[in-house]
Amino acid sequence: MHFDNLLNSKSTLLRTSLAYIDFDQRLKVLAPIREYVRSLHPPPTAPVTPLPEYFFDLVRLFDSYQELPSGDLVQRIASDFGNISSLLPRLVTHLTLAHRTQEWKEVCASLQRIRDVFVGEGDDATACSLFVLVLENSTAMDIHQARADCMRRIGDIRKRGGD
Repeated sequence: MHFDNLLNSKSTLLRTSLAYIDFDQRLKVLAPIREYVRSLHPPPTAPVTPLPEYFFDLVRLFDSYQELPSGDLVQRIASDFGNISSLLPRLVTHLTLAHRTQEWKEVCASLQRIRDVFVGEGDDATACSLFVLVLENSTAMDIHQARADCMRRIGDIRKRGGD
């Protein structure tokens, strides 16, 4: 996808109420608009390849700073996880089809570590959807321990939420 003037596009979306600035000062596009753009300009397949390393870099950054009084750093890192969560199904499919089991196990472990980010932000739905994603693809790759961990963690989230 290529946009010649991003600031002009942003301004137009905001002016026409097709996008808004959320409480974190991040631009959010309304779901129908996002889906329309995705259908017209699907993301290229090339970015999937560097995604695992980017994902692991974010997890390492989060692990390094989560215990420090870091202002809004953890919240900013958490929002990056939110940004890439829409790409995780593609990453999972890519790793599954390539039979990259070790890398997939690392993704599973990372997702389990960042569960607290989403739960801490009150986003149990995202946390559960990530674990369901791991659960489904761990089944496809026959990774028993990852499946068991995911089922336990989904149960913990549901129990805490009263579901």
